[in-house]
Amino acid sequence: PHAKEFATGLSRQLGSRGALRADFVYRDFADFYGDRIDTSTGQVTDEAGQVFDLALVENTNLMTRHYSAVSAQANYRVGSRINLGGNYTLSRLWGNVNGETINSGPVSSSLTSYPEYFDLAWSAPEGDLAADQRHRIRAWGTAELPFLDRFGTFTVALFEQINSGTPYGALGGIDSTPYVPDVGYAQPPATVNYWFTDRDAFRTETMFRTDFSLNYKLQLRGRSELFGQIQVLNVFNQFQLFNINSNAIDTTVLTAVDDPDRFQTFNPFTERPVQGVHWDYGEEFGTPVG
Repeated sequence: PHAKEFATGLSRQLGSRGALRADFVYRDFADFYGDRIDTSTGQVTDEAGQVFDLALVENTNLMTRHYSAVSAQANYRVGSRINLGGNYTLSRLWGNVNGETINSGPVSSSLTSYPEYFDLAWSAPEGDLAADQRHRIRAWGTAELPFLDRFGTFTVALFEQINSGTPYGALGGIDSTPYVPDVGYAQPPATVNYWFTDRDAFRTETMFRTDFSLNYKLQLRGRSELFGQIQVLNVFNQFQLFNINSNAIDTTVLTAVDDPDRFQTFNPFTERPVQGVHWDYGEEFGTPVG
């Protein structure tokens, strides 16, 4: 797997006291890992006589993943004691497969396995991916306190973070086996993925956080220096249902696979499922898992 990246930028000095910079980046990902199982890959038998469908790990461009972003950053010095700065990123990550995890990096996709049993239009639709954050803002300021100079240098700092929420949707498992001809697989999939909403139909809350620090420095004789720092994180005790890891949000979707008495089956190739008849959200859908 790889990504082609295109980037350009522009920077400008703001007199002798500041600087401004803007950058644009675009990444196009390709050659994803895929486990290919189809009618041409054949089967294998183990020592106990069990028959399995053979999976070939290959590179494929059946999946898509794109990233584009514009970022701007600025810093400015006010007088000799105050420094201001910040950056803002407007970005989008979209495609039909996440393609990687925080712990593993690139992972293998099953979208090239048993292609007769699903349709990419409802099993892997394009949309904003799990790690997409549309807006990210960082702003900070530091100031030296002039009235305490005789006791050393006291510097106070404020740091503000704002992060957009991340997307999720209603994804459930369905049984498409009754609607697919038997083509001779040893172990056809019992369930396949079905997106009942857009994959980015919902977003977690925007995160706001303000941090504060107080730094102290006193020059001693020679090269020695006395210093100390106090930090207060999340000064205003702000909490939001914010999430960069989709496992932190309950996304349970129920279908006939989970509750055959409550929900009816449907042909995913010819029918559009109806909420309350063929599927529904779990009771804790959209809430934190802990």
